[in-house]
Amino acid sequence: MNYLVSLRLFAIRRTDETLRHQALMFLFSPLAGLWSLVVLRPPYLNAMATCWQVGSWGTWARVEVRAAPAG
Repeated sequence: MNYLVSLRLFAIRRTDETLRHQALMFLFSPLAGLWSLVVLRPPYLNAMATCWQVGSWGTWARVEVRAAPAG
């Protein structure tokens, strides 16, 4: 599936990339997909599951710092 997502990187020959660079991208594409699945997906799912709590993130019940009087 990751190869399909990155197909445009493999299908288009760019002048600023060497053939070696494209081959390395092709080889490391499955690792990028695995990283996305194992490391990045759990926080993403957690954020989706708790997005209804966004109103209570970092809110203060009272003000702790007052502004200094002018002059």
